[in-house]
Amino acid sequence: MKILVDQNLPIRLVPVLAAWPWAGEVVHTSSKGWGNAGDLFIWRACSSESWLILTKDKDFAMLSLTLGHPPKVVLLRRGNCSVLDVIANVSAHRDSIEAFARADAFGLLAIDRVA
Repeated sequence: MKILVDQNLPIRLVPVLAAWPWAGEVVHTSSKGWGNAGDLFIWRACSSESWLILTKDKDFAMLSLTLGHPPKVVLLRRGNCSVLDVIANVSAHRDSIEAFARADAFGLLAIDRVA
């Protein structure tokens, strides 16, 4: 499974996710030259392959609900927080993200912050 880290999340997530055994290619939108690309452009670019988009942007959730998958979307429901908080939150949900990535029936996973 390829993982795209959206522009609203820190690039420091890339090596964290790349260390997950099931993760394939992990890239940030900025490293693909998509830092200012629109959501629909990113959606279409990722729909041709098995991508998982990790984002805080609710527009991707709406695209998932409207257009279906692929790509799959993991929506982090977090307000402003530190990079370390984002990394801790994503890491705490690692098992659920992996199960979601492997499930064919679902295209959207919303995760909340860890208490």
